[in-house]
Amino acid sequence: MTIIFTMMLAAVLLMLLPAAPVRAETIQVGILKASDYDKWRCDPSITLTSDSAVARCASAKFQGCSPSCDAIVVTNNSNAPVEVGLEFSGAGFSAEQNDGMFLFGSPNNCPNGSEKRPSLLFPDSCGKLAPGQSCKQNIEFCPEQSGSSRGQVKVITREGTKPRTTTFDLVGDALYSPELRAADEARRRHLDELKMIPHVADVVIDPKDHDIFIDVEVDEDGSLDKVRRAISPKIEGYEVEVTRYIERSVGL
Repeated sequence: MTIIFTMMLAAVLLMLLPAAPVRAETIQVGILKASDYDKWRCDPSITLTSDSAVARCASAKFQGCSPSCDAIVVTNNSNAPVEVGLEFSGAGFSAEQNDGMFLFGSPNNCPNGSEKRPSLLFPDSCGKLAPGQSCKQNIEFCPEQSGSSRGQVKVITREGTKPRTTTFDLVGDALYSPELRAADEARRRHLDELKMIPHVADVVIDPKDHDIFIDVEVDEDGSLDKVRRAISPKIEGYEVEVTRYIERSVGL
């Protein structure tokens, strides 16, 4: 009888013991303004902008990239590894290649003497985060057209078999002169019809001296002469040139 009572008491005590808490927000995903990065590293009171926020890029010049964009920061506060994936959409937006991992316990060199947040250690780290680690992914904006551009980035974090997707809107502006903007608008009005021509890889505007050309670029398998015969020599008053498509790195 005593044995049965002891077993029942043990079972009741086990039921009353609090289970290990499972925090819903063990993975933090947010946006940080580039200008606030150093402050964030030294001031724990600064928080990341979270879900439904907009990541913004400074205006970019023609054939250039934005000098600064907001960054995405993912922090793994759980006790298990977390996989991180990023999917960018929208013309001109992509992941900058010099992202990096942060490790806690970096040197204490904040002006106020507080412990510094994680510091950059090595690139290409936002793939898998160990417990207590964070990573920062910079956003790159190299506009493909004049005016405002919009896109999205989906940050997919997976702890075990449970994926979570956090989506941020992306916004950036391209600074074109009035002449370049007018030429680009003409290019965009005819872009779809021009890209229907076989082997046309891209259509861009090409300023030369005091003139602006609409450049129809042909892939390596296409005939330049055939494309020239298929299009008008002028589009809305702009002379058309047909050249070989060469993959370019914008802003270098």
